[in-house]
Amino acid sequence: MNSTGNSDGSGVALLVTGATVVSVVSSVLADLRVIAVTALVLAGLLVVVLLLRTTLRALRPGAAGRRRARHRTLETARRAGTEDMRAAWMHRQLGLLPPQQRTADTAFVAARLAEVPRADWDVARLRLHGRALWSVRDAAGRTPLHQEVEARLDRVAAVISDLTEDEFDTRLGQRDDRYLLHPDPDVRAAYLAGGSEAVEAIMGAISAARAQARADAAAQAPRTPWPGSATPRCGRCGRSTGPRAPGTPTPRGRSRPAGSAADPPGPSAREVLLRRPLELPHLDRQGGRPRQLPAPLDGGVVVGSGHDADSARVLVLALVRAVGRDHVRAVEAHDDGGLRAVQAPGEDPRPRGPQLLVERGDVAHHGLEDLGGRRPAVGLFDAEQVVLHGG
Repeated sequence: MNSTGNSDGSGVALLVTGATVVSVVSSVLADLRVIAVTALVLAGLLVVVLLLRTTLRALRPGAAGRRRARHRTLETARRAGTEDMRAAWMHRQLGLLPPQQRTADTAFVAARLAEVPRADWDVARLRLHGRALWSVRDAAGRTPLHQEVEARLDRVAAVISDLTEDEFDTRLGQRDDRYLLHPDPDVRAAYLAGGSEAVEAIMGAISAARAQARADAAAQAPRTPWPGSATPRCGRCGRSTGPRAPGTPTPRGRSRPAGSAADPPGPSAREVLLRRPLELPHLDRQGGRPRQLPAPLDGGVVVGSGHDADSARVLVLALVRAVGRDHVRAVEAHDDGGLRAVQAPGEDPRPRGPQLLVERGDVAHHGLEDLGGRRPAVGLFDAEQVVLHGG
C-alpha cells in the first residue's frame, strides 16, 4: 500500500512539473515571437530610414554639387587670366621664354638664385638672367624657394621695362578663347578679373623697382657740401698742444698755414636767384574801403606781358624798378581769394579812375564788384628783368 501511494505521488509530481515546463516554454516561445516580430518591425523601419536618407542625399548634391563645380570653374578662369597676363608680360620683357624644367631640386634652384643682378647690367644681361629663372619656375613650385623665384622674376622684368620704356599692351595677355567666348558671362568676367589682378601686380613691381633704384642711387651718391657752407677743419688749424711762450696771445678762430687759400666766397645774389626757386610774393593790394562789395570768385594770379604770351610769370616784390617801360598787369587775390584788377601806373596816366582790366570770365558774376578806384601797384616787375647791382 505504501509503495502504491508513493508511486501515485511521484506521478502527480511529474505531471505538475511537466505542465510547468510546458507552460514556461510556451510563454517563452510566445515572447520570442513577440521579440522576433518587434525586431523585424524595427529592421524594416531602419531600412526605410536608410532608404530615405540615401534618396535625400542623392537629391541634395544636385544643387550643392553644381554650386561647387561652378565655383571651381570661376576660380580656374580667374587663375588662368592672372597667369596668361603675367606670362605675356614676361614674354614682352624677357623675349622668347625657354621651356620650363619639370624636375629640379632645391640646390639647383638656389644656384640660379645665387646670381644677383647688379646695377651695371644692361638689358641683354638682365634678360639672360630672367630666362634662366623662368626655366626653373615650375620646378621651384615644389620647393621652399618658389616665392623667391617669383619675386626675382617680377623685379627683373620691372627693371627691364623701366630701362626700355616699352609699353605693354594688356590685350596680349587675354587671348584664351575658352574663357573669352565662354557662354557663361561670370566665367568671362572672372577671366578678365584675373588679368586685372595681374596688371595691378605688374604696376606694383615696377613701382617697387623704381623706388629701389632711387634708394640705391641716393646711397651711392657722394655728399657734396652746399656752396658757401663751412668747410670742416680736418686738422688744418694751426693750434698747438704744447706749452706756449709767455706773452703769446691765445689764437681765436681758425688760423691757416702760410700760402693756404681762404674760404671760397659765398654765393652772389644772382647765383642765389638762379639756383634756388623763388618764393612767390604775396600779391596783396591796399585794404578795402568800408561798405565795399566782396569779390565774386576765387582765383589766382594772372600776369600778362607785352612780349610773351605765357602767363606763368615769376614776380618779385622789391624796391628796384623794372628795366624799360614794360609793366605788368595782374589779377590780384584779396581776402578769401577774390579777384580784383590792378594796373601799373604806366599804362594809364590816371590810374585812380575806374578800371576793368580782367578779360576773363571771373568778373562775369557781378560787374559792379570789379569797378572802383585803386591806388597803383608798386614794386612789381618781371623776374626776367631783374637788375642785380653788385657790391
